[in-house]
Amino acid sequence: MRKVTREEILTDNPLKVMFVLSFPVMISQFLHTLYHLADTFWLGHLPPAESGE
Repeated sequence: MRKVTREEILTDNPLKVMFVLSFPVMISQFLHTLYHLADTFWLGHLPPAESGE
């Protein structure tokens, strides 16, 4: 991902700048959510005695 300069932040379209700066965080959160969904899926298939219920 390219580096956003101070000049771009101050002069470019604010929505574009916010998207460029927040994109890595959005990708990270998406992958984190996928990890937890997969974890929940696999834990849901464990018998109650093994899952700690």
